[in-house]
Amino acid sequence: MQPKVFLPVLLAGALLVFVLSLSDLPRVFDRIGRITPQAAALCAACAAYYLTLKGTVFHLLLRGLGFRVRFRAFLLAYAVGEMTLQLPAGTYVSNYLLSRMREAPPGRSSAATTILLILETMVVMAALAILGVTGWQWLQPALVGLIAAHVLVLAAVVTSAPLRRWLGARQGRFLGPLGQGLLGLVEGLRTLSTLRYLVPGAVLTLTYLTGLGAGLTFIGHAQGLTGLSFQQALTIYFAGLLVTLFLGSFLTQIGVIEAVGLGAAQAWGYGVNEGLAAILGFRLVWIGSVWLICGSIALWLRRELRDSGGNGFQEPSH
Repeated sequence: MQPKVFLPVLLAGALLVFVLSLSDLPRVFDRIGRITPQAAALCAACAAYYLTLKGTVFHLLLRGLGFRVRFRAFLLAYAVGEMTLQLPAGTYVSNYLLSRMREAPPGRSSAATTILLILETMVVMAALAILGVTGWQWLQPALVGLIAAHVLVLAAVVTSAPLRRWLGARQGRFLGPLGQGLLGLVEGLRTLSTLRYLVPGAVLTLTYLTGLGAGLTFIGHAQGLTGLSFQQALTIYFAGLLVTLFLGSFLTQIGVIEAVGLGAAQAWGYGVNEGLAAILGFRLVWIGSVWLICGSIALWLRRELRDSGGNGFQEPSH
């Protein structure tokens, strides 16, 4: 019931209700009911593929920061983090759990999560800029500008010696633990912002994100959208995903992806009922698959957190 959680959920719920009000719900649910067990299984396989490769990238980034996290602790933190992605402020839950299990301080380890988010954002923008969406002529030049802006901002943060000195000088007197965490984050971003980590990270990120397009394609075909191509499915979902990546932890993914994705589906020529049924059906199967996989892992490894002591891993003083 905290405002920072309750209000974004309320707003997301209102957005989802608004999107549903634009459609003929009985027809939408009828289309969702056409999803076959085979299509659901293929979508679940795409979710497993996505989770495996994304976890690999996250693990590699943590190792790049110098953390040798125990595999069981990493698996638990990653699984719970993926289950909370739909919630406000759920992005950094993995870092919180790694701290609780005394595996990595939250500030510096959050640099791995931040770089992962930056890689996803850049890959999604580049894919949309290359593939485009029919009728959205403004999209590609806008994305080129946004990509350039992201590169400049990241370069400014990681190369700014005055910023690091300012945080270092004030971490004890004014900002306290927050200053320590922010300094750890900036230093971690600087460590990971090299071609050694960004190039393989971007390749793996593009690889696992294609699982989303494949899953939506399977669900759409099961509902009778045989003309739905992989390119269309990828851009439909990427359009919604990009907005949630920009909004960060301020809103949940629920409602936002459906609303923006529906707009992209209509741009490709699909009706409101067809587009919404495909997106909602895919989201139901995908989220259910992620929760089944990650929930099973979290249940299996629950003792890792219980036995950790829960005191947290403090940032080292600089």
